[in-house]
Amino acid sequence: MSKIKGMLSKRTINPANFSGLIMENISQWVGIDISKATLDVYLRPLSKAMKVANTKEDISKLVETLKSYTVNLIVLEATGGLETELVIQLQEADWEHLTFAMSINT
Repeated sequence: MSKIKGMLSKRTINPANFSGLIMENISQWVGIDISKATLDVYLRPLSKAMKVANTKEDISKLVETLKSYTVNLIVLEATGGLETELVIQLQEADWEHLTFAMSINT
């Protein structure tokens, strides 16, 4: 976990500062729902969805695939450590991402 903490300080957007980020100004963004087995990925406004295994190899392929799009922001939820490999690879690829560590009640 300490490896991630050191990496997160470089490129992760602090949710406390999120109010200044206006979504209309982001041309393309990615939302990722994380589970133990899979990552559900959605590109907006392209309305493109994909599902990949939550493995080091498939995450690497996902990161390479995302490089073919003009993505300005990647949003994901911290999910009990299940996001660890994804966050590491996003950091290594120098992607901007916003990690939410909170629950949403509807």
